Amino acid sequence: MPAADERRLRQVIEPLVTGAGFDLEALTVQTAGRRRVVKVIVDSDEGVDLDRAAALSRAISAELDTDDAVLGAAAYVLEVTSPGVGRPLSAPRHFRRSRRRLLVVTTADGRTVTGHLLRVVEPGPDGAPAGITLLVGPKAEEQLLGWDDVVRARVEVEFSSAPAAVRDRLDAELGPVAPAAPIALDDDEPDDDSDDEPDDDVEADELDVDELDDTDDETDEHPGDGTTDVPGGQDEGAHR
Repeated sequence: MPAADERRLRQVIEPLVTGAGFDLEALTVQTAGRRRVVKVIVDSDEGVDLDRAAALSRAISAELDTDDAVLGAAAYVLEVTSPGVGRPLSAPRHFRRSRRRLLVVTTADGRTVTGHLLRVVEPGPDGAPAGITLLVGPKAEEQLLGWDDVVRARVEVEFSSAPAAVRDRLDAELGPVAPAAPIALDDDEPDDDSDDEPDDDVEADELDVDELDDTDDETDEHPGDGTTDVPGGQDEGAHR
């Protein structure tokens, strides 16, 4: 895609991303057969949930579908997703959103420091150096790395729990991690609500899907599809 077209695409998409409360972390366009794959990577301090990402995807699709000057008449696939594990951390906001996680940091003197991110240190009036504080080792020893010391950093996948001392320090400063909500399992017991009133959940399940789908199915002239890819789910529809 020519650089001028990429700039035009960014000019269209970035205001929508910002208006939805996200930061645009990356925007790429790739060709896949006769289609183009438009990948929009977004993030925020609150994370990226399925509903907000799906709403953003619909807004971007609507804008692209009404402006043929951006992508032309070719079909496209739209992916709105959050940054994956292993992506490089390059801005202070990336580190703020990675607190509590295990980082691998390459320093200016060639060392590799691995530790859980405890805090992001902002410049203060006392002249304290700004940077990041990691909890290193099983004893959760604090290690401050100034921004000038950090050459590369990425989130590391954890296959086991952090040491107890690390968990205690993280919980003390950042608060304990909220336990996952229990999943209700169906059992053979009949529901207590056995009256003739229709159950709200049943009514929702029996709704005609077509009544809830606001996606335009008119795809004869410009066939294509779009996907919203976020952790935990996927929302599909037709575009162009």
